[in-house]
Formats: sequence, structure tokens, C-alpha cells
Amino acid sequence: MIREYYPRAWQHLDNARRAETAMARLWNTLLEGGLVEEGVVTHPDGSGFITAWLAWPPDGQAQLTELFRGCVQELWACLDALVTESVEAFSALQRLRRPECPRFFPVADSLEGFRESLAESCMDGALSSQVAMVEDCQPFQASDGDEVIDRIRRGLGHLLAWEAALNAGAVMGAWATPVEPQVRAAAPAVVESVSAAQPGALGEQEQVLAATS
Repeated sequence: MIREYYPRAWQHLDNARRAETAMARLWNTLLEGGLVEEGVVTHPDGSGFITAWLAWPPDGQAQLTELFRGCVQELWACLDALVTESVEAFSALQRLRRPECPRFFPVADSLEGFRESLAESCMDGALSSQVAMVEDCQPFQASDGDEVIDRIRRGLGHLLAWEAALNAGAVMGAWATPVEPQVRAAAPAVVESVSAAQPGALGEQEQVLAATS
């Protein structure tokens, strides 16, 4: 339905999916090229560490970040197009108060912020039911047990966080989450214990994933 009634929104959504696919393809290429390096350090007393770090090729991290940025921008453009195309379809039913103002999909982290966006006429011309639906999907809203609505709220919250992180200069990377690492030692050595380190971001410096004894 979105493709038929909201062609521009659908195109932006398709662009976002293409960016996501390109990002996954590049990530797999980087992994196959040896992006993640691992190491094991042992000491005479039998204790040791399992480590990992990232060996980024030239421009690899920048390319991955730009693909992600493009995906985020296309998702925002999709949301905005849903509003503009809705206004184009229904504004004939009512006069636009401020036709010179741009229309966009408001996303806020508080009710006050949402109302400020509406005061800018960002959804002027849309049906009141559409405005109410957008308000109900805001990430600041408390859960009412509807998993579909909650998933939309979480998604919009992620979109806000991603945009803020990118604007602050964040780049794509890798996150290590050791769950139950297993270490096997050749006889007669015996591994007495393995303790996983706290999850954390991997970088160019060695990150300890687990300690053994």
C-alpha cells in the first residue's frame, strides 16, 4: 500500500534498505579481509588472556559509517515524505494555515518538544487522526502493551539516538560481547577457570575478552 499511495516515501524506504544491504556486504568483506584480529597471552604460572582488536583497512571505517549515515537519512526522508504526501492528499479538505512552512514527521523525546514541532505547522494539512497517530508513536510515550506500537516507538528512539551520535562524530565499529568463552589446553595442562570480561567496543588497541587460569 505504501508504494501505491506514498511513492516518494516508498522510494526512500527502498533506498534505506539498499544502504543496509550495502553496509552488510561491506561488513562481510571487511571480516573476510581480516578486520578482527585475535590473540592469546599466556604466563608461566598458567594464567592468560584472550584479546581482540580491529585492523581497519584504509577508509574502511569511513565507508561503513557513510553507508550507515545514508541509511539513517533515507529513513528520516521516508518519514517526512509520509507527512508531505499525506498533506498533498488531504489538504484540499482544509486551508493550510502556514503554507510557507515545511512539512515533516516530528519526532521528539518529550511531549513539550513534540508540541513545539506541531506549533511550527510541521503537520498542518494532515488529518487530525494522522496527527494523533504520530503522537501515539513518539518514543517518549509509555508502553500500553501494544507490541506493534512499542516497536515503532523503539525504532524512532533509535533513529533519534543514531542521528545524535553521527552528528557528534561517532563512527561505525564493533562491539565485543563475550558470553561463554571456552578454552581448550593440550594435556597435561588443564584450564581451571575462564572469566569473561565486560562487553565493550573493539578498537585498534587490544581489548581483553576473557582471562584464564
